[in-house]
Amino acid sequence: MTPKKKLMLVIDADIAHSAGESDHPVSGNCRNFLEAVRENGHKLIMTKEIRDEWNRHQSNYSTRWRALMVSRKQVNMIRIGKNEKTESDLPNWGLTDKQERIALKDCHLIDAALKSGKIVASGDNTARDVFSVASENKTMLKSLIWVNPKDGETEITNWIKGLGNPQKKWSLSVRRSI
Repeated sequence: MTPKKKLMLVIDADIAHSAGESDHPVSGNCRNFLEAVRENGHKLIMTKEIRDEWNRHQSNYSTRWRALMVSRKQVNMIRIGKNEKTESDLPNWGLTDKQERIALKDCHLIDAALKSGKIVASGDNTARDVFSVASENKTMLKSLIWVNPKDGETEITNWIKGLGNPQKKWSLSVRRSI
């Protein structure tokens, strides 16, 4: 049997904030997602900015989860060079001023994903939709997958566990209504 491909995931701090030990469905969905990442040997990709966001927003559960990930060498810190940052190119993305402001908040996730495994996990569907719009003018975005573990789609966790394939609807090239 061929071993599963190890994924490199950029996980937004909103997932770390939501993952807790309560019975709330969003908390459980995020916790199950993070556990699947850890148990299947995938990598958490972080930049200094992402790490700082996690430090400010992570739950007690996520703090312990990340420490375990570090101890298992499942966290990769990467550096985004000044010339690799997408925020300076935002005016060329064909977005409205409002969409540009939304994109600016999460450009660091896109930068990290473009430099690593091309996967973002975030609960921010609005940002996902804006980047999807931008992918019409920026083809580099079309290769990115954006999943929202908060939604509780079993296919996401199954994919992380190696039991399925990424869904086309997770690609930023697939535009949803906004």
